[in-house]
Amino acid sequence: MNGAMDKTLRLGLCLGLVAGATVGCSHESRSSQPPPAVPSSPGAVPTKAVTGRHLAVEPYLETDEERARLSEAESVLVSRCMKTHGFDYPTMVVGNPAAIPVLKGRYGPVDDEEAAAGYRFMVPLVDAQGNSVKFSKPLPPSTPALQAALSGSGQNGGCQGEAKQQLWAKVGAGQDAQRVAERIKSESFDRSQSDPRLLAAFDKWSQCMKSAGYSYKNPMDAVNDPKWSGPKPSASEVAVARKDVQCKGSAQLVDTWISVEDALENKDIEANSEQLAQGRRLIDDALRGAAKIVASPAG
Repeated sequence: MNGAMDKTLRLGLCLGLVAGATVGCSHESRSSQPPPAVPSSPGAVPTKAVTGRHLAVEPYLETDEERARLSEAESVLVSRCMKTHGFDYPTMVVGNPAAIPVLKGRYGPVDDEEAAAGYRFMVPLVDAQGNSVKFSKPLPPSTPALQAALSGSGQNGGCQGEAKQQLWAKVGAGQDAQRVAERIKSESFDRSQSDPRLLAAFDKWSQCMKSAGYSYKNPMDAVNDPKWSGPKPSASEVAVARKDVQCKGSAQLVDTWISVEDALENKDIEANSEQLAQGRRLIDDALRGAAKIVASPAG
């Protein structure tokens, strides 16, 4: 994940849960119901939208579409394996999942449209991704025997583990290479928050929020405020989110944050160029294998 903000806002696809795709694919803590009507904040200073902008490390990461195709292939391999254990286990069918840009939600709401849903604006996008995951037929009843075949025990990953090994057959010693891009993405978010430029922007943002009576040190404090735990956004939550957006604009916080993260990531990319290239090749190899698996589901 991308750090504290991502843990709250960018929930990601549950496509990798081949065996558990019937659970955990819905957002547990935030309602997607529309928020109460609140007038737009007057005089809001718009910040530059994150749409169309990218992190430096993105070319080395799996896209939502790639993750969907890999998950479909993995589910085919699971189904084949389960048949050898006497189970008619369905395959996963993923439509065209709504792509969530990496920067979407990374810094909290960045425009008034997002703030209109308080701090829950990512929920409809995540729900849309979860709803794109279907099974070819109903799942069989869960029994100890089925679970043993599916996930095995201890270090034995059962059919799930076997499927992953087949799909990523070329990973081997290069497995760590796949994790480098995600690590860079996560660490740049965390490390950016000790950068003097971003700390100065946080201070400007905090002072701006204080002018409206809101006491938060940084945007993560606002998004993680325990007051936002109700079933749907309150008028107060929406008002805070809209002031948050206004203050981000006046402090040029989002532009500063992206710039700081890019600088950190570019250094890490240069230092890890070989592993990143290897990781991207592994993803591409797996995608080519996935296409063949899905084209011939019977094996």
